[in-house]
Amino acid sequence: METGNTAATRERTAEPRQGSGKRVLLLANETLGASGVVGHLRDVLGGEGGEVYVVAPALTSSALKLAAGEVDEAIEAARLRLDATLHALREAGFNASGEVGDSDPNLALEDGLRKFAADEIVISTHPEGRSKWLEWDVVGKARSEVELPITHIVVDLEKGGGISAVERIPATPDNEPPTATAYDLPRLTKREAAGALIGIAGTIVLGILAIVCSGDISEEGMSAGCAIRIGLAIAAFMVTVFHVLALFFFGTVRYHGRAGKLAADTLTFGIPPAILISLLVG
Repeated sequence: METGNTAATRERTAEPRQGSGKRVLLLANETLGASGVVGHLRDVLGGEGGEVYVVAPALTSSALKLAAGEVDEAIEAARLRLDATLHALREAGFNASGEVGDSDPNLALEDGLRKFAADEIVISTHPEGRSKWLEWDVVGKARSEVELPITHIVVDLEKGGGISAVERIPATPDNEPPTATAYDLPRLTKREAAGALIGIAGTIVLGILAIVCSGDISEEGMSAGCAIRIGLAIAAFMVTVFHVLALFFFGTVRYHGRAGKLAADTLTFGIPPAILISLLVG
């Protein structure tokens, strides 16, 4: 996984494959290593020498830390959970490997599937009301984006780490493993696309207003209103260019997730007021 403001991938070395059993990709964060998760994998894999690939997204405690690139603590915490889980799975006799993934769980899942040809996916979350992943609709997005069987298990750490609910989602028709190259265009969420479009259109409008007012600059200098117009146009241009380039420069930068949402929201909710202010001060 490549990174920009999101967490870096640290892949754990895969052990040689043994047998021809089922291949399961596990996506989990704080519930990694819970007794219920390991027990569920035993039930899924049975005694057929199956393989498990564990993806542990490195989630920061706030969007501000993510935007500032303060991800080392999140990466280290995810790595420790990953190593403990891999140890438990190997002790249970499974061929297990994995990686620390992107801060966006769905992107981490997508990256993991590029490296591991899974037969099915297991996503582990906290119960509803305590799970950010359920608030972000991680399972729903995975269901719409991945054409593989998905099992969502709910793990209650407050009750000893057992499983309180299981939802099995069958594979979609015409099942094909996801493929991608460094030059594939990224999938844009509605929020990201709206932010880019509003940013481009709004920057053009603010730029025109700034150009109009610049024609009234006298020898004594520009008015305060004109200075505000020019400042707003420059700010909108910088944020828009950053957002658009980051969205499409995915050969070397991983931008989806909280950073992308923050920039998209800034443009979506900041451009209209900026245009109104620019009109009022002109």
